[in-house]
Amino acid sequence: MDHNIENQIREFLQLRDAARDIEPKLKSLEAQLKQHMSENGIKKVTVDGRTVTLVEVPGARVFDAAELRKLISASVFNQITEHKVKTDLVDSAVKLGKIPQEIVDQVTTKTPYNQLRVS
Repeated sequence: MDHNIENQIREFLQLRDAARDIEPKLKSLEAQLKQHMSENGIKKVTVDGRTVTLVEVPGARVFDAAELRKLISASVFNQITEHKVKTDLVDSAVKLGKIPQEIVDQVTTKTPYNQLRVS
């Protein structure tokens, strides 16, 4: 086996393990900093030439689709919503005999991708 690839994989595994170990500590420290800065009205802190700024970001909007459907026309509702096919429900429907596998195969596009798996 190529020693270069072995060294790259060794480094990859070491960094992956380090990142996994550090992530919870980083999240905890970030939460503590946000709380402290927010409670004390601190908007910006510069340390070693790098600035950390506390920014309030509006949260993601979530809509009550059932209620929205009642309040607007069907055509507008269809224009602003998407219908997605859920893979697990399709698989269940095939197993139950509600949809023939041939139809699923006919309308399915598979996009392969590369992934590293570590065991």
